[in-house]
Amino acid sequence: MALIVQKFGGSVLNSERKFAKIAHSIAYLHRQGHQLVVVVSALRGMTDRLLRKAQRIGPHIPKGQSLDLLLSLGEQQSCAFLGLALNACGIPINVKSGALVGLRRTRKNQWQVDVANYLKALEKNVVVVSGFQALDEHNNLITLERGGSDLTALILTHALKADRCQLIKDVPGIATVNPQWSTQKRTFPPKLSLNDLLTISKNGSHIVQVQAIQFAQQYHVNFEVTDLHNHGTYVHA
Repeated sequence: MALIVQKFGGSVLNSERKFAKIAHSIAYLHRQGHQLVVVVSALRGMTDRLLRKAQRIGPHIPKGQSLDLLLSLGEQQSCAFLGLALNACGIPINVKSGALVGLRRTRKNQWQVDVANYLKALEKNVVVVSGFQALDEHNNLITLERGGSDLTALILTHALKADRCQLIKDVPGIATVNPQWSTQKRTFPPKLSLNDLLTISKNGSHIVQVQAIQFAQQYHVNFEVTDLHNHGTYVHA
């Protein structure tokens, strides 16, 4: 039995119908006896749609509590959809979303996790978590910039001492060649170092959030970038 953190990105969550398929794969692992923390992003394009709605109120929307609250709704919606799909599979769930997500950024830009609460929830349930959001030291809801669900998953992997972390996207791993830069054929190596991944990301590939990679470097967190068929790249410290 393993404790597994899975993160499903917006590129995978491209319609409401995908949640049923994802729920069946989660249910299979749960019935094998694994403990699962599942982090979800917003549906593809949802964050941009919320931003456009905000801009209808005024052309200059300031960053801050109100905007963070609005943008967090996309991930909370995904939590609800996945929770409904898992309920339909007969899988018990515990949803951690918004103010209850159990992640806090301190004044010194460190991360605190309500580990005891997570471990208690994992005794019987699949834990479904809104990515991209946390609380600050004043208990305000904040968002974690584009791709922030990657960071959520890696923080939880480290804090819970998970056996495995999978960032599930719409590509079979991390390409070492971007077709926008080169005519060379893309390759997806089975293994890649965090240092190499950071270099690739800083050169314009946004497959994993840069802040998430830097967190993984700092705390030596290994993870996989895979597609829904478990084809992917293992990223190691």
